[in-house]
Amino acid sequence: MTQTYTEQDKAIALIGIYQVAQQVYQLATTGKTDDLAYQTSIN
Repeated sequence: MTQTYTEQDKAIALIGIYQVAQQVYQLATTGKTDDLAYQTSIN
């Protein structure tokens, strides 16, 4: 069975990857990150 993803599914996934990359950058450069964003990413 093949899973088909909509353009919206793909866009949401790409946005999630971008947000996590921003968190990694922020954590690496400042040593801090937004707690809510971090918890959301972990969950």
